[in-house]
Amino acid sequence: MKDFIWLTKHFFSLILKKPKTLLLYLGTPLVSIGIAFLLFGSMGTESVHVGIINDDHQKLATETIQFIQGLKQMNVKQIQQKDVSNQLASGNLDLVIRFQPGFTKGLYSGKPNQVEVISIKGAAVTTQVESYLNHHLDQLSKMGQAANGDIKMFEQIYQGTKKGSLQVVTHSTQDESINDQISTGSIGYLLVIMLISAANLSGTILQEKENRTYFRLLSTPINARKFVLANVCVNMSIMIIQAIITILLMTKVFNIQTHIPVWGLALVMILYSFVAVAISLVMISFSNSSSTASTLQNIIITPTCMLAGCFWPVEIMPNFVQRIADFLPQHWTLETLKQLQLGESISQLSLHLAIICAFAAAFFLIAIYKFSRNDDVRTFL
Repeated sequence: MKDFIWLTKHFFSLILKKPKTLLLYLGTPLVSIGIAFLLFGSMGTESVHVGIINDDHQKLATETIQFIQGLKQMNVKQIQQKDVSNQLASGNLDLVIRFQPGFTKGLYSGKPNQVEVISIKGAAVTTQVESYLNHHLDQLSKMGQAANGDIKMFEQIYQGTKKGSLQVVTHSTQDESINDQISTGSIGYLLVIMLISAANLSGTILQEKENRTYFRLLSTPINARKFVLANVCVNMSIMIIQAIITILLMTKVFNIQTHIPVWGLALVMILYSFVAVAISLVMISFSNSSSTASTLQNIIITPTCMLAGCFWPVEIMPNFVQRIADFLPQHWTLETLKQLQLGESISQLSLHLAIICAFAAAFFLIAIYKFSRNDDVRTFL
């Protein structure tokens, strides 16, 4: 036991001797959150610049324009028809809404078909505005249908929606999707960082062999098994610390609502820590030098994280790629967190957790087998 404790201190001392390395391990969680904020933080906060052309000049057209102006994140101004092309091409406007002659008359008859939406940016910009506008016009058209073309009846119904018992009340709700994207993005990048950190920490085994320290230690009562287990212990400690720092930064500093119980999030990340360490040992077991281990990192870590959905949602990839993701532990970790965000309990996700544990066990067994089958007399185990 004393030998194991000494080895653990030895590996920690290798990290502490290089403050930059320690700062890198402990500071990278902040990087993962920063990247997620850069990618998702501004989503849903930018104003949409809308140009209005009112060729109808009637009451309902004017009040519909006022409705659009009252929407949040809408920067509305009225323009002339001749300015449409220049305003859209220059980027001053995201889209133009034109109320054609006969707009009000169409609403009175229950047929609001005199509205034209123009944009060169496509559905990414127009969908939000059109959804609000279509809902508003749908209400007005139903009033027209109920009035059956009777303008006085329409006005009575219309005024009733604003003053009487038929008043339409709207409430603003907070869009939590951006929060979920930031939290999921932060975790996704953290999974990548944890894999890289675990690989680098396990790489100290090869470095100790290359500088002959490993063989000098084996001349003492210390054996190879204790040497590797001590490295795993230090590696796991750093992984767990990274996960805890990320969780604390997300929930306490940046006030990101993960919609996941902290203990549940911590449990999933601790299980993934075992996976990260196990994968790093597999890479080390198949390497005979630091350069070989570095090459394996580049071949394994980045591509698998891309396929698993750490950098972008796996749903946007082709179906056959999504099937590949099912065989990657990063995907199951993210999927478990996604289900927790949707309100599932830990007990309901026992299969997901079992799959993550199975990945860790499988990779540990592969590493142990490879170490034990090493033909070199200076084997690890």
